[in-house]
Order: sequence, then structure tokens, then C-alpha cells
Amino acid sequence: MTLLLILVSGVSCAIGTLRLIADPPARLTAPLLCAAIALVTVVGADGLDHLGAGIAARTEARYAYALDSDCQYPRPSYDETPGWFF
Repeated sequence: MTLLLILVSGVSCAIGTLRLIADPPARLTAPLLCAAIALVTVVGADGLDHLGAGIAARTEARYAYALDSDCQYPRPSYDETPGWFF
């Protein structure tokens, strides 16, 4: 889901840039709207990654006692990417 949000952000930036180059608008509403969509999706992707890291940490703590037994499975982990907003 995070990658989808980042992809939407990139597509929005590309569309806004191409529209701005191909047909310079009299008002900056359309390019600003594309920039706002890109910003919202990047912040949403960062928030989703932060939420996933919290869920993974709680899940690992909840099942830590079961993983310390004779089980040979590796301990699950989740690496959160460094966020810009959260």
C-alpha cells in the first residue's frame, strides 16, 4: 500500500509537470492541486509505514514468549524506513 501511495505521488507530479509545460495555465490551480495530491500521498505513505512498524512491534512483543521455546523459526522483524513526517 505504501508503494502504491508513492506511485500515485509520482504520477501526480508527472501529470502536473507535463500539463504545466504543455499548456501554461492562466491560474496555478491545477499544478497546485497536483502538488497537494503528491504531498498528501507522501505523508500518507509515511504514516502507513509508521503504523505498520507499531503493529509489528506489538505483535513481536505479544508472541515473544512463544518464540523463546524450542522453536527453530527465526524471530520476525520489521524494519521501518526513516520517515520524514512521523
